[in-house]
Amino acid sequence: MEQSENNMKKTVIISGAGGFLGSNLVEYCLKEGYCVVAISSQKNKLIRKFGQYPGFEVFSTTELEKVYWEKGDSFINCAFPRNADSIQLPKGMDAVSKLLESAVRGKVKSIINISSQSVYSSQRKFPAKEADELCLENKYAIGKYSMELLTNALCRKIPHTNLRMASLIGPEFDQRVTNKMIDIALKSGKLMVKKNAQKFGFLDINDAISAIILLLRQNPKYWKEIYNVGTDHTYSLLEIAESVKNTIYLKTGRNIEIEIEADEKELNTALDCSRLYKDTGFSPFVSLDNSVLYILESKLLRKE
Repeated sequence: MEQSENNMKKTVIISGAGGFLGSNLVEYCLKEGYCVVAISSQKNKLIRKFGQYPGFEVFSTTELEKVYWEKGDSFINCAFPRNADSIQLPKGMDAVSKLLESAVRGKVKSIINISSQSVYSSQRKFPAKEADELCLENKYAIGKYSMELLTNALCRKIPHTNLRMASLIGPEFDQRVTNKMIDIALKSGKLMVKKNAQKFGFLDINDAISAIILLLRQNPKYWKEIYNVGTDHTYSLLEIAESVKNTIYLKTGRNIEIEIEADEKELNTALDCSRLYKDTGFSPFVSLDNSVLYILESKLLRKE
């Protein structure tokens, strides 16, 4: 996307700026000429990484009183205690609620809250639509939906939206099965794959950022309260393994053996994103093979 004069005038405030989505979003926005105010518990790390960019400011999560919210064209809330246990989860949710309250008091112009596709049933038969019945199957889903409700309650007079994001994949996000398969294949030369009814609707980090940027370019008063952000295309474990195998061979010439084992597990994380496509023109452009390639190249570079 080309840099524009309008981008130079826009300021985005990003919480959770040290996380996977947050840090990639900070980097993209700075390179595109946006002014960025980052909020993170990893303040020093972000200063080292982005401190050279003009228009970059960063505050720790204990410095909310210093954030000049009113100059923010939009606050993108990426903060959430993803891997928190039963004790840390409520503390993390309390911290996120304080962020939202601070943004509203500070009169930020609009808010994008990052939610998750996990609020839908993992056993769904068809891609989930925003109007589908919710099924909160774990603490993470309960927490994400709670933040949606809080955002809607606090931001009644502020343009806002909740983005139910597909499972993101990309370099250095090694909790995903794509990254794990690449690690195993590089180490052992083989992959053991369970053939079952699991279908993963992954979204490349570059596509996720593209969707958010397109929303930022819209007039916030026209945002819907909820958008699914992802793809209706899903991949089986075998399809992911074959992509890993083919990509490693093309990149390194190394053959990876795939062993298949039967399994009964079911899962479906597909999303119907027609609402977002209609309102913004967004369409995912990064294929699974390209996502796997980006992850592999990052891992090989780190080994050098």
